[in-house]
Amino acid sequence: MALPLKAVLRAAFGTVLVLYPFWAWYGLSHWGPAAVAAGLAAVTFCRALVTRSREDWILSVIAACLCAAAAFSGLEEPMRLYPVLVNAFLLWAFGTTLLPNRMPMVERFARMKDSVPVSYTHLTLPTSD
Repeated sequence: MALPLKAVLRAAFGTVLVLYPFWAWYGLSHWGPAAVAAGLAAVTFCRALVTRSREDWILSVIAACLCAAAAFSGLEEPMRLYPVLVNAFLLWAFGTTLLPNRMPMVERFARMKDSVPVSYTHLTLPTSD
């Protein structure tokens, strides 16, 4: 059974982005910030083109801004900020699901397997007898 190309590419881009800290460390010590910036921009934009998800486009724009800052300034700090900004984006994404009248992301993850309401995601108060 062959996997769809989109799934294979998404997994490959995800793996490259997970390995980003090691790639950045090696690239910054051997080639400089411009090369690491070009690689990060290429990977994030290719991933956004393949997945076509809003979140991937937002992350690719963040990466492009950091890459431009690193390429034009010649400093390494913008490349080191990418993981921090990804974590800030994830905090925002999880936090906005906690607003009123929105399904929490934890419940969405729980419903991925079962479409019935999941008992531990709802608050039930004990009744007094």
